Amino acid sequence: MSKVNHEQERIQQAHARARELARRQGVGPIHNIDDLPRDPEPEADSVDEFLSWIAAMRRPDRDRSGLA
Repeated sequence: MSKVNHEQERIQQAHARARELARRQGVGPIHNIDDLPRDPEPEADSVDEFLSWIAAMRRPDRDRSGLA
């Protein structure tokens, strides 16, 4: 089997697993964005705080004690 065919097979298997998990959980496609739940009070984190969190999560030696 070629490398491309192997990768395509791997992707198809991953999609099949995701579809099966969605089926078991009763998840269906979203047809209208208004059907999604809304957070009444979104987090007040700034973009800078978010980017700092991302950078901290990417550090291999990160201390997870203060991260949720």
